[in-house]
Amino acid sequence: MLRRFVLFVCVVISGTVSLYSGVLEARAKEPAHKPIDVLLQQKIPAPDGTLLAATVWKPDADDKKYTAILVVTPYVSDEAQSRARLYADRGYAMVSLDRRSRGASGGDYEILTDVGPDACATIDWIKAQPWSDGLVAMRGGSYRGMTQWMTASTCPEKLETIIPTASVYPGHDDFPLGRGQGSYKYIAQWLSFVAGPTSNFNLFADQDYWHERTMTSYRTHLPFHQYDAFVGHPSPVFQGWVETLSDPAKWDVYTIAPEAYGAMDLPILSITGHYDGDQGGALGYFRQHQESAPRSKRRQHYLVMGPWDHSGTRAPRQKLSDDTEFAPNAAFDMDQFNMEWFDWQLGRGPKPTLLRKGRIAFYMGGVNEWRHAEDLDAITQRTQTLFISAQPDEAYDVFRSGQLAANATDNETPHSFKSDPLDISRA
Repeated sequence: MLRRFVLFVCVVISGTVSLYSGVLEARAKEPAHKPIDVLLQQKIPAPDGTLLAATVWKPDADDKKYTAILVVTPYVSDEAQSRARLYADRGYAMVSLDRRSRGASGGDYEILTDVGPDACATIDWIKAQPWSDGLVAMRGGSYRGMTQWMTASTCPEKLETIIPTASVYPGHDDFPLGRGQGSYKYIAQWLSFVAGPTSNFNLFADQDYWHERTMTSYRTHLPFHQYDAFVGHPSPVFQGWVETLSDPAKWDVYTIAPEAYGAMDLPILSITGHYDGDQGGALGYFRQHQESAPRSKRRQHYLVMGPWDHSGTRAPRQKLSDDTEFAPNAAFDMDQFNMEWFDWQLGRGPKPTLLRKGRIAFYMGGVNEWRHAEDLDAITQRTQTLFISAQPDEAYDVFRSGQLAANATDNETPHSFKSDPLDISRA
């Protein structure tokens, strides 16, 4: 569902000396980074001649060559500044490619289209740079996870490894189709985030605005197809998605062919969470790769699934909500873990500790421990059939809809309730 893609820390300078001094003091306390070179908005020709823009961060040592970690993003490459410094400290270069029409990239506005050819052309450009050692890997979450799968299905031989995290799988029990039941108003909110060449994060993150728009549209019975204009962003993309709601098969164009999975002869680390809105997408890619790739190749595919929501797959937290908290082992430095994976795959370090007991690591709530398996089916210890049941007058709306019982109740009287979308008396 592409929720909370990036955690931004925004400081508003009020013009007062005291506030500005406070910012400088806070920055002075941050850990020192090694010097870096930043190559801003490098122009890269796409296969069709469109000029794409990529920003490069690399250690400040012109006489050395570095492995590049590529990210393909719709959110404008400036988002990568802090993380790129971490990678440069570890001896990697980071390259962030802006999607077409985003940031400084040319081309037409395109969302959820195949970035494979553009990314592969970018990889060729990276390998030709004087600072490159010829090795390229990829990382990134949500939309940036999807772009890794698109790239790996186009030119897997050009990649050393990928870490697709909370990966969007367009239409397939994921975004923008919601669990097989059509779409939802959040897609207009997300499209406002990536509208035009710049970042519209503040609008995207203004939950009060979006809640007010949602409730007003509900109370006034606004047709769904008018919602994009109602929130101030008439969108041909939104209208195109509305037209596909009754025909989910149109999204099958995003299905990766079995032979493409079979050609992915590279190590893969998939990451998702129990509460990740894009879990369906992340596991969809994992399952299809496991079904289609030869055994020797699918054994290179690792999976980590923690007790995290969508943003938690990039920044795991011990506390999921006010009512849900796990043990301290639920949270760890995901950037560090990603870099340990790259180190291992590139022969620079040992296998990450979390992956040493099995290629699938999953967090078991209740006992609050990490467990391991070699295959996804081995995670399930048992199955149980449950029956829908309710006491008289118990099931009368969607919030009080009965219970799931271990045993069927004979001769139970059917329950029914009326749901009137035009009844807004409780809104």
